[in-house]
Amino acid sequence: MNIYICDNNLLHMQYTSQCIAHYLKQKPSIDFHCVELLPEKLDELLSKRTFSADMIVLDIQMQWKNGIQLAEQINDISPRCPVIFLTAYIDYATMVYETKHIYFVLKSQMEEMLPKAIDKALGILNAEEPCLSLTFPSLNIRIPLSKIFYLEKNQHHTLIRTEIKDFMVPKSLRELSPLLGDGFLRCHGSYIVNLYHISQYSSTQFILNNGMTVPIGRTFQSISRSTYWDYLSSLLSLDGKEDECR
Repeated sequence: MNIYICDNNLLHMQYTSQCIAHYLKQKPSIDFHCVELLPEKLDELLSKRTFSADMIVLDIQMQWKNGIQLAEQINDISPRCPVIFLTAYIDYATMVYETKHIYFVLKSQMEEMLPKAIDKALGILNAEEPCLSLTFPSLNIRIPLSKIFYLEKNQHHTLIRTEIKDFMVPKSLRELSPLLGDGFLRCHGSYIVNLYHISQYSSTQFILNNGMTVPIGRTFQSISRSTYWDYLSSLLSLDGKEDECR
């Protein structure tokens, strides 16, 4: 799980990260990584559409850019990402309702209220995010499907490459495929790709939005082409419906 913390004050940002890490270490089942970002770096990730946070703790009053403006971009690019506002100014309490967020925490109350906000975000993620859940004698894995880039056959195991880290599991692609849902495509004898992460397509490979490439096998070219274009068409249909509702 990637947790972004954005603040233009490095000391405040580091302290916030420490508080989150201290709290989540009490929950050993949660695999997390805190990422500290200055507002200009966050804006760059949003502009390039490489934003990959599971949740974000966001300051409001920042010299470079207003946190509410950044939250609006996050709502658009990653609508399932819970936004937690963390600020020193109570005056912003009414302004944040222009954006989708789950908590408004004053820095003076951070030790008390931030854990409650984190718990609420975890509850939302667990309720809404479809996951690949695997149980083994010595290991339990629960990976959000949206965070999986692709799966690759590795002899009698499968490598699951994700935004957070890679997992090697003693399962075949045939066994894992039914657990993934319609957003995944078997495009090669040794690969299953997440359609959501594809940025470019050719007859021989998919290029993902992080620059990774996934090959397309010769016998899978027709189904890969039709499935990918059907996926793009469905996105355009959804956009059209949203425009009609506005």
